[in-house]
Amino acid sequence: MRELWDSLKSILSAWVPLGRDRHAPHYLDQRLARRISARIPVFLYGHEGDEPFQEHSRTINVSARGAFIRVKTEVNYAQKLILTNLETNEDLACRVARLLRTEQGSLLAGVEFLHAQPGFWGPAIAEARAARKNSRFAADFRLQSLRRERNQNQLRDDLAWRESYAWK
Repeated sequence: MRELWDSLKSILSAWVPLGRDRHAPHYLDQRLARRISARIPVFLYGHEGDEPFQEHSRTINVSARGAFIRVKTEVNYAQKLILTNLETNEDLACRVARLLRTEQGSLLAGVEFLHAQPGFWGPAIAEARAARKNSRFAADFRLQSLRRERNQNQLRDDLAWRESYAWK
């Protein structure tokens, strides 16, 4: 366990903060990437004080930049963690960007990756994106059809008006 903690410290100490002020009020509820509902099994490594902790959990939703996860251990805002996707066995350093406590007392943590890794969630996010793209294409097609129909009706009405008021 001590080796795990030492490797965790070395990974997290190499983190270079991003250029934005993460504590600014305008940033707190801002989304950087679209979230997709997905229950992916994950493993969290971190530390509580000087003691390392690890726990199994599942994501509530994921994005290309992070995830929203139910956690049992008390974590703090901006705390650095290692997140392992148990479906792909990939590890990635992240930090707690948002904390919510439910009415039942559960703690939910929004974590963001320290370094972008688009394929971290594997096929789950790619499939959801494809489904969303297909549904968006269908919605766009329907919208275009409605606009075309409205334009045709408007043109027909304009022609009928012109004919009725045409000079005789």
